[in-house]
Amino acid sequence: MAINKEWEEAIVLRLGKFQRLVGPGFFFKWPLAESFLKQDKRIITLDIARQEVMTKDNISVNVDAVVFIKS
Repeated sequence: MAINKEWEEAIVLRLGKFQRLVGPGFFFKWPLAESFLKQDKRIITLDIARQEVMTKDNISVNVDAVVFIKS
């Protein structure tokens, strides 16, 4: 018996081979025969500082960006 939090997903392996994906909540795994890997489904955001960039035709532009990372 194992538990996944609401932002986790488990990859169940039976004797080292993929068996199934398990979402949030309780799930059963066979002792000694199955193992599992937990995967985080949350999205992480990183704010990148404003930067000044020159375009091909020599116009300066300020660029502000956000990076979304799904792990």
